[in-house]
Amino acid sequence: MDLYEVTFLVAGLDDRDDAVMDRLHEAIEDVSVGDRGDLAEVTVWLNADTADVAVREAHVQLESAVTACTVRQVDLDLVAASDIAERVGQSREAVRLWVVGARGDGDFPAPLGIVGGRNATRVWAWADVYGWLSGSKPELVKGLPRPVPTPVAMLTNARLMSTQLIGAELLEAREAAAKLAHATEQPGSYTPAVH
Repeated sequence: MDLYEVTFLVAGLDDRDDAVMDRLHEAIEDVSVGDRGDLAEVTVWLNADTADVAVREAHVQLESAVTACTVRQVDLDLVAASDIAERVGQSREAVRLWVVGARGDGDFPAPLGIVGGRNATRVWAWADVYGWLSGSKPELVKGLPRPVPTPVAMLTNARLMSTQLIGAELLEAREAAAKLAHATEQPGSYTPAVH
């Protein structure tokens, strides 16, 4: 078993509510909660055989502990070169050399995106960088929890999004049906012909 770090962005979790936070900490052995504007950032550390199992178990534990919350997504934990340097105790120049292939085995992961305009900053999913470091410089990630691999996080996020969309469509359909039912109950209202 490996120690995984799973970070969710969660709606409906009020970290200022002591009763909610008590339930959360009673249900989940190792958890941290932060604020991301309208969403809470909930990080769970747990031992699991695979990343899929870690995500599933953390998700179930979280939503069981706080039934009013909804997991919106698994955070990809995007990092810039300076964040990478800080996490693994290396200089920014060392990370820059990894990125351009001048150090290491030359196959540093491609950035997941670029943020900004003229002074654009490349960002990577920490899981991709961790994976590269595990193969190229394992001593730098020794003792760090495994992040959720990017494909697992993205697939989980696609599932969460489709569930949320289906839920929203069902709610709209129920509301439309209720309006139609109410309209047909009114005197003189239109009633479709049945053949």
